[in-house]
Amino acid sequence: MPPRPQRRPAASERISDRDRTRLRGLLDTGDPHGEVRSAWHAKQTVRGIYDIDTQPLRSDTPTRLADDLQDESRPPEINKLGRTIARWTPQIANWHISKVTTNPPNPSTT
Repeated sequence: MPPRPQRRPAASERISDRDRTRLRGLLDTGDPHGEVRSAWHAKQTVRGIYDIDTQPLRSDTPTRLADDLQDESRPPEINKLGRTIARWTPQIANWHISKVTTNPPNPSTT
């Protein structure tokens, strides 16, 4: 089996505490309804699915996340992400089992 590609650090892992505080302040000011913050957290959570290594959690996590993202209290864009995750749950679960994807390699990451 080929080695797993090295994961790029998430944006939240690359910013300093000072910049994180600044970002939160900007979000508090410019995102009064929390939609951008919600989208950012959803993206980080989806990204984190691929870091899960325990088998029982793998197959259950995409389903629970998809349900949560489709909650009527979420913005429409987050609902759409939830529907996408729901459609892709079998592929996400299979990736965790085989660590193989049917997608062609991305030239920028090889």
